[in-house]
Amino acid sequence: MVSSFVHQVETQPASFASIIFMVLIFLYQYDYAIPADRFAQEYDKQLRDGEWWRVLTSTYSHASMMHLVMNMCSLWYLGVMEQVLGTKTWCRYTLLLVLLTNAVMLGIQAIQRRVRPPAANSGPQWTVGFSGVLFGWLAIEAILLKPTYPLFGLHLPGYVFMFVMLGVAQLILPRVSWQGHLAGIIVGLLIAAPAFEWFGDYLALCTLVWTLIAFVASLKMTGAREFPYIVIQDPQDLERQDMRVVNGEIVYANRPPAAPDDAL
Repeated sequence: MVSSFVHQVETQPASFASIIFMVLIFLYQYDYAIPADRFAQEYDKQLRDGEWWRVLTSTYSHASMMHLVMNMCSLWYLGVMEQVLGTKTWCRYTLLLVLLTNAVMLGIQAIQRRVRPPAANSGPQWTVGFSGVLFGWLAIEAILLKPTYPLFGLHLPGYVFMFVMLGVAQLILPRVSWQGHLAGIIVGLLIAAPAFEWFGDYLALCTLVWTLIAFVASLKMTGAREFPYIVIQDPQDLERQDMRVVNGEIVYANRPPAAPDDAL
């Protein structure tokens, strides 16, 4: 049994690393008693307040231990796709799923806001968890690897099974985000089509780097994290020749630096 586990880790290292990363994030949440909405995806927080860092934090954080364990088990099961496609391809597709699932989910939520009565849009809808990405991988597996799935004595086509699981998840856990699951299926089907065959290793690496840069910049600009040694400059300031940086603050030749808070 141990040798089988070691073999799986060797053949799907990225899946295993993702599980470890999500566990560490959950332990950080638990240790500091951080509520899930501090990390969660929320329509207004992203589009109105510019908190785009939530694209990543909402994907890899979870609301409870049960939520985490369910997603860990599903990811480990779907890790067979890493064995089939290879680790580099698995990482490319997962990057696409993380970014595009969030974008499609925002689109679904925008449509909801237009068609529902205003009273139904009064409160925020917080979404956390890796399940949107997992539904994307289920769609990819259904198209590329498993044409049929056994369920209650039936053999359902893969493209039917994924939507059945979408309904089952909603019945068992009514509070789960069907928008995120549906968005994952849509993106997964596009990847399996294959609509992103052009998204190679180099482009994936560039996308990852710029995603991390945007993540840090969003944290800084929204005040979620200070990062005192990072200065985000207004483009109009580039034209000013009297600008310089003093103690991490932008100051000008005709304007003295701000006094410390404890100065008298």
